[in-house]
Amino acid sequence: MYVCRFKLPKKIGCLDFWVTIRFFNSYIRSIELKNADPALKNSYDNWSDDRMKRKRDSHDHWLVSQLGIPHEKSLQGIEYHFNWGDIISYYGPSSGDTGISIDYKSE
Repeated sequence: MYVCRFKLPKKIGCLDFWVTIRFFNSYIRSIELKNADPALKNSYDNWSDDRMKRKRDSHDHWLVSQLGIPHEKSLQGIEYHFNWGDIISYYGPSSGDTGISIDYKSE
């Protein structure tokens, strides 16, 4: 697996995102998006659950504005399912990580 991380945020719609693309062989396997707003950045030195919640809410709101009502909602996130793959806005309370994962089905 090869991982490509953009050095600078990329604007997609109305938000700036950190973008990570994962390849398997020469095919895109997944794309991960994370809101790049500096006001939402958390670190071990200045952790804030409120910032994490606002970041996750920004991901959910952005997805709904782009794709409409999600197919599934849970405490961990919202999900969209398509014949080509899945899009998930996730939050992992144990890892303290949140983002949008676009996962393509392998054939």
